[in-house]
Amino acid sequence: MDDVKPIYLYAQGQRRGPYKKAEIQAMWDGGQITKDTVYWHEGMAQWTPISGLFALVTCPACKREVSSEADRCPHCGQPIKRGLLGRAGTERVLNIGCLIILMIIAFFVLVGSCSGLFR
Repeated sequence: MDDVKPIYLYAQGQRRGPYKKAEIQAMWDGGQITKDTVYWHEGMAQWTPISGLFALVTCPACKREVSSEADRCPHCGQPIKRGLLGRAGTERVLNIGCLIILMIIAFFVLVGSCSGLFR
């Protein structure tokens, strides 16, 4: 999404805005809007849940949803761990990918070393 487009929110029966994405991020982090809030900007066909505007991760301490762009959970202050790609929650995907690559390499090494036994 283009950050310069004004974004409108619809929550608790009221349409509010326009806002910038950073303002909405601050409202989310401050607990002023919830996952039930929907948003819209020019070019969208319909109102969409706010979770579509930015990625959410679960805080490991309080188990509440937090923006993946937050450094700390706004609810309990727990630091949000970031993966190698600079976003929270990416380390598991990267770990699985590395494991698969290592298994493929090990397979070819094993097959290569055993191929001489059957000649």
